[in-house]
Amino acid sequence: MTSSAKKKPIIEKLEYNYLIKDDISSLNTLMSLYDDIKFSDFDKSNFQIRKYILKNIKRNFWYLSDIDQVLRSLNQTIGDDLNRFEFLLSLKSEFKAFENKKLIDKLEYLAIEYYGVSFLFEEKEIFTETNEKISLIKNEFKKITFNDKNLIANIRKNVKKYSDTYLKFKVLNIDVNTNKQLAFDMDLIYTEDITLKQAQEINDKLTNHLYNVAVEVYAEYYWKGLCKEVINRYH
Repeated sequence: MTSSAKKKPIIEKLEYNYLIKDDISSLNTLMSLYDDIKFSDFDKSNFQIRKYILKNIKRNFWYLSDIDQVLRSLNQTIGDDLNRFEFLLSLKSEFKAFENKKLIDKLEYLAIEYYGVSFLFEEKEIFTETNEKISLIKNEFKKITFNDKNLIANIRKNVKKYSDTYLKFKVLNIDVNTNKQLAFDMDLIYTEDITLKQAQEINDKLTNHLYNVAVEVYAEYYWKGLCKEVINRYH
């Protein structure tokens, strides 16, 4: 059995402990296996998934009179869970990027061509400006993720597993957290059946949105990982 094969069950267990149990020790061990030096400057303040999910749930269920309360409850109930999922997704994505030496070489060449060598020694970020040239380069590298059908299938498999085994229970019990039934503005139906039905619809939409945003977030962090590794070669 190869060392990577031996590591896989350990990594899966550490991922489970971090995602489900919020076990920071498991996260630290996981990052050590991934080489935590490369993740030391991870920015936890710019999580995207939570905001994306809440924004789109509001767009989908604008007609619920209690939608603002539902969103507050979702944020309180699963907001941290979504952040943990994104953090783990970012680790896996960047680690995968660190391993792709051919792509890093290609991006380094483009960075030298665009900035010059001295810039790479002096600065700690590349391709962060907003212009057409950089957008074209970034989109080209992000397409590597979008065109990888096996990767996308695996990401969505993980999303479904996490949603079905952990998030779903919390979402379906959202009325417990709001302390009131969901209501329609037009007919003001307050029955438990409608509440359960709407909670199921919210859960289904949430999972669909998580499918989509997880792939986008993976692609974004994969791109950041490539950029980070180019810079690491000069510092």
